Parts: sequence; structure tokens; C-alpha cells
Amino acid sequence: MANRTLTIANEMVEFSLLEVVHRVIRGRYILLAIALVGLAVGVTASYLWKPWYTSQAVFLPPRYGDVSTPAAAILGTQDASDVYFGLLYSRTVQDDVVDHLDLKRVYHTPSQTIARALLQSYSNFGVGRNSLLYITIKASEPKLAADIANAYMDALYRLNGQMVSSASDRRRIFFEEQLNQQKQQLEQAELALKQAEEKTGVLLPANEAEAGLNATASLQAQIDAAETRLSGLLVSETDQNPEVVEARTQLASLRSELARQLAGSVTGRAGIASAVSMPGVTLEIEKKQRDVHISEDSYSGLLQQYARARLATIDPGPQLEVVDYAVPAEFKAGPNRKTLVEEGFGIGLLVGLLYLIFFEPLRRLVIYLRPPAISR
Repeated sequence: MANRTLTIANEMVEFSLLEVVHRVIRGRYILLAIALVGLAVGVTASYLWKPWYTSQAVFLPPRYGDVSTPAAAILGTQDASDVYFGLLYSRTVQDDVVDHLDLKRVYHTPSQTIARALLQSYSNFGVGRNSLLYITIKASEPKLAADIANAYMDALYRLNGQMVSSASDRRRIFFEEQLNQQKQQLEQAELALKQAEEKTGVLLPANEAEAGLNATASLQAQIDAAETRLSGLLVSETDQNPEVVEARTQLASLRSELARQLAGSVTGRAGIASAVSMPGVTLEIEKKQRDVHISEDSYSGLLQQYARARLATIDPGPQLEVVDYAVPAEFKAGPNRKTLVEEGFGIGLLVGLLYLIFFEPLRRLVIYLRPPAISR
């Protein structure tokens, strides 16, 4: 019984192409009425939909040939366009735009998260030829769209300055600590020399000790400066950085040269007086003088590094090369009234066709499946 009922139901909903055409022709006035309703909805929407405007800003990310600058450390080996494209989507940049333009009031929301989400939905970023970056903003007012696009570039500039300042501050603090330590070592070396001279009563003339001090002290000072420079680079760079590799090579060469000088000092080569031939007291004074010379040279080198690090803290960061500032649009970008009217009419026509094709079969099926009324 159940199979027979299902078969009959299937037969009632089946229809041929010719029957569909006849059904559409018979219901042409219904089809036209529904299409006109869709047309009316499209016309109404085209006039009630609030217009919007777009504005675009274009800029070129900075390029740095000197990888030792703090600003270039931000970019590393990556493509600058990719870096700045990612920064535009960062929460820091978008919050900066929201705060500076008070977009929570513009978007009528007390939530920073919602305002940021709305801003991102109205923002479009792209990378064009020659690494040009495009910022396209959609807003309800021409001036607002232009202000937001320009605010993005201002936010990028401020973020660059913060990142560069942070990196420079770390380098400055590092060299400041090294400078203080070297200053203490210099004071200790001077005090040790003074105590040795007072204890022995021996004061070596400068010309007598100069031959045994200059070469060794100069090399040791260069080694200390190279070690300090290498440590400073490792604060913000990796081991594969070309400057780090060069600094390591230079340091190894200086250490090798110092080892040869010291060997020559013991054997009496290289024009340095033999340490073995010196009296014990004179040798002790000479060592103390050498320690003082080395500490002075190292302190002087660190002082120069610290001065450069302090100057780097006032680096404003990468400068964006602005190609086009955003300007208020003269004409609205949407909505397109013609498109809305055409879409409204098309949707109405489609709904009318679906109604004519499927309404009659479904109505017959519902009537057939409806349980019969029980007579009393």
C-alpha cells in the first residue's frame, strides 16, 4: 500500500517540458507581477541605500642599502612591500587610526574591537607594480575616506619610529653597561699601576716601556673593540648576517696577530725587548702600564660606540615615499542604481518562474497527502 501511494505521488509531481511551458504561459500575468515587484524593490533600494565614497593613497616602502642602520634592522632580508603590507593589517596600526580619528564615534560603537573590525572591513590594501602599496578606503563621506587613508600612512610612520627607537635603546643600554664596566677596569688598572710603583719605587720612562707596550696594547685594544662590536651586532642580528660574519673574521685575525706578537716578545723578535731579560720588578711595572694602555684604548673605543648608539636613538625610522596622498572623491562610488534595478527585476523574474513551475505540483501533492475529513 505504501509503495502504491509513493508511486502515485511521484506521478503527480512529474511534469514534462511542454507542460512547464504551458504553465508559464498561463501564469504570465503572475510572472509579470512578481517581476514588477522585484523591479520596484530594486528601485526603492537604489534610492534608500546610502551612497559611499572611496579614496586611495599610494606610497613606496623605504629601501636601505646600509644593513647596519637600526631602521634597516626592522626590514631584515625580507621584501619591504611584504613587511609593510603586513603592518597595515596589524592591530597596532589599526588601533592608531581608530584613536586618532575617533572612529568609535563615527561608527557609533563604544567597543574598540568592533570599531577596528569595521575599519578593516572598509579598508583594502594591495601591492602593485614596482612594489607600490595601495590603501583604498570606503566611507560614507568623501573627506572621511581620504582622512582614513592618510591616517594609515601616519600610523605606519609612528610605528616605524617606535620600533627603531626600541632597537636603538637596546643597543644604547648595552654599550652603556659595557662602558661602565670598562671604566671600572681602567680605574682598577690605574690603581694597580700606582700601587706597584709605590711598592717598588720604580717608575719606567715612557720611551723605555714604549717599545714593549705599543704593539701589544694596540692589538689588544683592537681585539676588545672588535669583541664589543660583535656583541653589539648580535643584540639585533643573526649569526648569518654579513656584518656578523665579517666581525668574527676580523676578530680571529686580530687574535692571531696578538699571539704572534706575544711569541716575539718572549723570544726577542719583532723589535720588542725580551721579557725574559727584564728584571722582575721592571717586568711587573711594564705589565701594569700595558694594562692601563689597553683599558684606555678599550674605553675610548666603547665611548665612540656609545656615542653612535645615542645618535641612533633619534633616528625617526624608515621614511615612506608618498606617491599620492588621498584626496576627497568628487563622485560617489556606489550604489550603482542601474545594477540594483536590473538585479531586482531579475530576482523577481526568477522567483516568478520558480513559483509557476513548482507551485502547482506541490499543491497537488499536498492535497493528495492531506488526510480525508471524518464525517459524523
